[in-house]
Amino acid sequence: MVLGLALAPTAALASAPASEAELEQPAKAELEQAARAEVAEAAEAFGAGGYAAAIAHYEAAMAILPAPKLHYNIAVCHQRLALEAETPEARTRERDRAIESYNAYLEQNPQADDRLEVAELIRELGGTPVTRPELKSPFAADDDDEPEADPDEADEADDPHDPDDPDAATGDPATGEPSEPHTDAPRETKPIPPRHGRVGINLLGGYGPDLASTELIDAPGLFGAEFYGGGMLGPRRRLLLAAYTQLYIGATLDPGGFGLSGYALGLLGEQSWVLGRDAILLGVGGVAALTGQALGARDIVEGAPACRLESNTVAARRSGALLGGRLDLGVLIGPRRRGMLGLVVMPSLAIWGDGPTGVDCDAGTTPWTALGLRRRWHVQLWAGAGFSFRF
Repeated sequence: MVLGLALAPTAALASAPASEAELEQPAKAELEQAARAEVAEAAEAFGAGGYAAAIAHYEAAMAILPAPKLHYNIAVCHQRLALEAETPEARTRERDRAIESYNAYLEQNPQADDRLEVAELIRELGGTPVTRPELKSPFAADDDDEPEADPDEADEADDPHDPDDPDAATGDPATGEPSEPHTDAPRETKPIPPRHGRVGINLLGGYGPDLASTELIDAPGLFGAEFYGGGMLGPRRRLLLAAYTQLYIGATLDPGGFGLSGYALGLLGEQSWVLGRDAILLGVGGVAALTGQALGARDIVEGAPACRLESNTVAARRSGALLGGRLDLGVLIGPRRRGMLGLVVMPSLAIWGDGPTGVDCDAGTTPWTALGLRRRWHVQLWAGAGFSFRF
């Protein structure tokens, strides 16, 4: 009996159940393994373009083991879905969900190294970041300004089994597209290029064969300027739709005839691509505009026909429609590639009406036909250089 009583505590200890800490370790490891499996499935779906499936796997990982980076990755997937949306309603819905997930990431990780970049992404999507700068005491010691590191958080940061670590993805604000997943290696912060619209001005030189062949019109060459401004459209913001204005005059070294002036007012449409690591912009498009021309008499033009308008300054006037092709090639400058120094080439075709009939004109004759311009259409060739600003 004495021997039994002596051995009883030892037997009880040997048969006692494991402590809570001992049971917690295997349970946490199983959760991490399950979460990492969902993250791996999400990464595979993301790489194949299945962003909706990737969201489902990330949400499953979130239910198993919540982590701030999972909110970030879910936002990246919604951003991709917004780019692929076929209707404005779907695009708006996915953007709102991306903003919500990005803000959830900032709320749960307010001291994230990329918080400013994420906040800028939210603004680019049309949302408002939840983060705000906090006040600091101006009289506290420098050491007091730095918050003490939480040992548990430090351990989590160094934990190689962190399930959300290998799947952290970053957004590419250049096109509004998220990029591929990245690791914890230091990454270069890429400036966010503008993609909302563009305004520009170009100085142009031109040539019109019909005008150059008419001796009484001082327009062997043309000199002008164009102005445009508008917004970028489309899921990737590559299509520029802009208001367009062109003003020009006849250019000659020996004036002696009628002075030419003209204008065009219309729309510019241009599909653009940014090439060479955001260094070069290539644009292809066209212009559709209403156009007009007028002939002014500086002095009495020797040999001019009597057929002209009843005006002391305007001898002829006409209007029509203009269609032109367009090629833009520019070098992007500045830290965010906002500016562009570029070249433009634009051949165009104008179709003219007869214009008002003047005095002393024969039947069926206008001031223009009296000067030898009998065709209702003529070609203009333009080329020039200038500066544009993207915003």
